Amino acid sequence: MKRADELGGMALAAPLFAAIATGGCGTLLGIGDLEAGPADAATDAPTAPDRDARTTPDHDAHTALDGDARTVADGGCHPVSVASAAPTDAAACGPMEAGACGPGQVSASSLKFVSPPAHMNVCTKAEVEDFYTACFNASSHSSSVACNAFQNDAGTAPCFGCIVSFAGASTYGAFVDYLTTNSGYVNTGACIAALDPCNIACAEMTQLKEQCLYAACASCTTLDQTNACTEQAGTCPCGVYDEATNVCWAALIAAASPAAGCLPINVETSLIAAATALCSGP
Repeated sequence: MKRADELGGMALAAPLFAAIATGGCGTLLGIGDLEAGPADAATDAPTAPDRDARTTPDHDAHTALDGDARTVADGGCHPVSVASAAPTDAAACGPMEAGACGPGQVSASSLKFVSPPAHMNVCTKAEVEDFYTACFNASSHSSSVACNAFQNDAGTAPCFGCIVSFAGASTYGAFVDYLTTNSGYVNTGACIAALDPCNIACAEMTQLKEQCLYAACASCTTLDQTNACTEQAGTCPCGVYDEATNVCWAALIAAASPAAGCLPINVETSLIAAATALCSGP
């Protein structure tokens, strides 16, 4: 089953640049290699190796489904319904493919929503777009050199630091990087939380789905392994989170929520929406 949120995972360490793999239910973007900055030093994340940039293809727009949506046209607080979810026992997920690194067992207690930081007006609209071009847009020949330049330039380093967070940090920005698996994800949940705090439950479910995928595939060590694993994990053991997320997204769209613009159409739009919501403007 293909969904618009199949955007994949990315990795940030010394050099950073984009990659995306596509597949069934749960794919990850690989974005190269970033250096964990001083604010992330507590995570003690290792530096990921260099990696060639890959193409980031578009995905079909998410289709709104029936959901318990309530209008927000009057500007009031009208939360949409969000179903409860828990990981499926991995033993019920069926046999893994030969040589696969997962998916493995996921404990619901290990999945905790990590709030976004307070809004920081440290990126101009142009800088958000420049970040995407330097670090993700393979068609413009983005590279680890271009991404490192954006990360380390005194003028754009604050913008980079707001957009990128490393797994294990106390707050998560627009992109969450898992250096140990050379992958990460656009933090659509943080975007929803920033633009429609009334629907924090949908924001939390969105992020917990991503956390479930990564927890299920924690034994993977490469981007390709992680992509293959999370494709399976999107069905089991994380399928309940996936379905709950799709329903609450559809409800946000139907309700004309201000966070509807956060929902993935492709890598570019989802990343720019999240970065803008958290790091740009008033």
